[in-house]
Amino acid sequence: LKRKKVLATLKVLWSVIEDITKEISPEDAANLISEEMKKVMQKDAARTEDVVAYNIIPLDSLSTTNLIVTFPEVRAAISSLQYHRDLPRLPNTISVPDARNSDMLDLLHCVFGFQKDNVSNQREHIVHLLANEQSRLGKLSGNEPKIDEGAVHVVFSKSLDNYIKWCNYLPLRPVWNNIESLTKEKKLLYVCLYYLIWGEAANVRFLPEGLCYIFHHLARELEVIMQKQTAEPAGSCISNDGVSFLDQVIYPLYEIVAAEAGNNDNGRAAHSAWRNYDDFNEFFWSEKCFQLGWPWKLSNPFFSKPSRKEQGLISRNHHYGKTSFVEHRTFLHLYHSFHRLWMFLLLMFQGLTIIAFNNGSFDTNTVLELLSLGPTYIIMEFIES
Repeated sequence: LKRKKVLATLKVLWSVIEDITKEISPEDAANLISEEMKKVMQKDAARTEDVVAYNIIPLDSLSTTNLIVTFPEVRAAISSLQYHRDLPRLPNTISVPDARNSDMLDLLHCVFGFQKDNVSNQREHIVHLLANEQSRLGKLSGNEPKIDEGAVHVVFSKSLDNYIKWCNYLPLRPVWNNIESLTKEKKLLYVCLYYLIWGEAANVRFLPEGLCYIFHHLARELEVIMQKQTAEPAGSCISNDGVSFLDQVIYPLYEIVAAEAGNNDNGRAAHSAWRNYDDFNEFFWSEKCFQLGWPWKLSNPFFSKPSRKEQGLISRNHHYGKTSFVEHRTFLHLYHSFHRLWMFLLLMFQGLTIIAFNNGSFDTNTVLELLSLGPTYIIMEFIES
């Protein structure tokens, strides 16, 4: 462990020196560090190839001390994600660490341009989900354990539950024709795609139905690419710098959400004056969300940014306003938000007042007067509603 910390520190130091030397002239860089020292530091940095950050399971580096990689459930989960013959070949430009074989997430990284660290995190996350579900079904045995079909189906059903409900609500046919005909490998591929989208969605995670919309279109693009011999970038994620899901898919949504949040006058603006997460998400509750197209039609009014001078609802031909419900804040919210407390206090006050005016006796007359608590409760419930 101590050796790993030392090597990791050396790697960071070398990266810092590289960045510094890029910002100065070659002459100043030569004076800053000698060629001999540079070679020594490069050699030390190269020795840190096996020091790869991970959370619990070291998937991208060799480890002889972490026994979790020897568990049958973990080995089976890792094996289930590996590349298979139904997937298109990876381009030669895609490199895979020597510590592992290529898998489904490498394909998705190549096609949609997900960030490297997001792919590593979600790889480990999915292995955890599969291993945990398999451990509930029973312990595996053998030199090459295989993940159970039931474990894969449970993870698939739980992970894509909201997408399935979204399709049923619209109604819309999912990307698969029949869930019963889906193979174990196809279910895992969809699970990997969904978690990679979620892992890179930033604040767009607060738009769960928006993520369903994104998943639906990316999965359809993936189906087309799966028919080819060699994987190629998806058209919706191609940017000037290559392939980037974050820049082409997430950033346009994030940009308009941030613009609306910046128009709320630090929380003092009326709810009707700006769109919040609920308004954006509710837009994906109807089939009109498909007006946004794929890739995004940034000319759609949904992506129109509000100006600082705009107050209240904007005309539809320029800017989508509140979707269906506008909350108006008044002093009645003090009652509505704490209605149970107010009801308890008022009913207790009424009851104790009645008892006090009857000298603390519980005769028939007092009980009859206490029955007046019923109408008071009904009136207060009516006001709260």
